[in-house]
This record gives sequence, C-alpha cells and structure tokens, in this order.
Amino acid sequence: KCRPISIEEFAIRSGITRNYLYTLFRKEYGVSPKEYLIDLRIEKAKLLLSDRAHHRSVSDVAYAVGFNDPLYFSRVFRKITGTSPSNYSPR
Repeated sequence: KCRPISIEEFAIRSGITRNYLYTLFRKEYGVSPKEYLIDLRIEKAKLLLSDRAHHRSVSDVAYAVGFNDPLYFSRVFRKITGTSPSNYSPR
C-alpha cells in the first residue's frame, strides 16, 4: 500500500528545496513532481484494476495507490485514461 507523501516531505527527504525539486523534475520529466506522482499512481491503479484474479473495488484500489478520496481518484483516473476506474479494461 502506498502512503501519501507531500512534495515538501519528498524534497526534505531528498535534501533539496521544493523549488529545486520542481526545477529538476521539469527538466528531467517535463512535468511537476505532483503530476509525476499522480501518473505513477494511476499506472499502478491500472495494473490493480486489470488483475481479474483479485477483483478489487475502486475504493480499495484508490487507497492502495495512495489516494485518500475514492471520488477524487475516480475523477483523476477518468481525466488521465478517458474512462472510469469501474469501466477500465486494458487494451
């Protein structure tokens, strides 16, 4: 299970300032640290939702990948993938 971590906490643990962290992420990945983290969580969620052997509810998946609010998770998932988590099917 993923534990939510703030960008500020990540920067502190990395020994750099938040602004420098943003600069590094933008330069290396073309997105902010928050966007990068959300993309990672959505990719993990897609794997969990695709695992037919261990059917999980949308809420369980949301919590498992670090979202505290399943409704927010569903909105973000739909925005990124174009479909709801409950209708997600790998191609």
